[in-house]
Amino acid sequence: MDELKTFAALGESWSIKLRRPLVALSDQDATRLNDRLGALELHSMTDVLPQYARWWHAASPS
Repeated sequence: MDELKTFAALGESWSIKLRRPLVALSDQDATRLNDRLGALELHSMTDVLPQYARWWHAASPS
């Protein structure tokens, strides 16, 4: 990332810049999203990864 001008001055903290939200949400919107996301049924990564990334195959553990 240090080759990209946008991230060069950030040094090791470049990933923090990627975590910034693209849109500022109102408190009401943030609450609504948190409520809806909190109601979702969680699944393990091993259960959902094959459907989400069919092109990706994890290497077998050695």
